[in-house]
Amino acid sequence: MKNLITEMDGLIFCHTGPEYLDMIIDMEKDNSNFVYIWSRERHIEAIKNDDEMHISIINSVDRKLVGYILLAGIGGEDDVLEFRRMAIADKRKG
Repeated sequence: MKNLITEMDGLIFCHTGPEYLDMIIDMEKDNSNFVYIWSRERHIEAIKNDDEMHISIINSVDRKLVGYILLAGIGGEDDVLEFRRMAIADKRKG
């Protein structure tokens, strides 16, 4: 898998590519009570930003996107990592 971070418990964690952005934005819309809906451009900015890590979560069996995580503060001087957001597609499976 391209941009693999790790694989565990039936899930693949990889750096988000542009091919997942439409599905991620749909997840945000489905979770709008909990997460703010970002524009496609803002997600692309996060993907390219060295201070942020945009992680896609893929089901290792069917290779479908099941969620995403966004971290910030990567490489910051104060060694603090911000768990900015997480959204999942299928409820009650998080």
